[in-house]
Amino acid sequence: MGSNFTTSITSSHIGAFGQGDSVTVSGNLTVGTAGSFSQEQYKAVIKEAQTALVHDQDALERIDERLYEVLNQFLTMARKIQVEQQGLADVQAKMKETLDEIWAQQAAKGLRTQALPEGLKVVEALAKSPITAEVAKHLLTGG
Repeated sequence: MGSNFTTSITSSHIGAFGQGDSVTVSGNLTVGTAGSFSQEQYKAVIKEAQTALVHDQDALERIDERLYEVLNQFLTMARKIQVEQQGLADVQAKMKETLDEIWAQQAAKGLRTQALPEGLKVVEALAKSPITAEVAKHLLTGG
């Protein structure tokens, strides 16, 4: 008699239109957007990662003394990214683009992109938030 539809949608505006004598629209909706984070919550995530970076400074410098500088520069720039009213995928793409730009600048100075070892506090701090989790994964895989 009726039709049931199930759709998975992220970062979209959703509307419905019904026509006929009896139309019922119901359901649950979860939309993955960075908009569920305030700018202040996002800055708190970055601040935690910056604190963790200081903790990891010696370990990073044992791998390559420029890694601390790269991550510090990334976190400084990432802090300025606006997350409110932005789609999660858009914010993640902007963060990855920012990280890639910094790696490219350092590659010109001889630093190779490399996977960071697990257990670094800065990576753990970034992995806690859906906004920064993709960056954490990128840092662990080196790609």
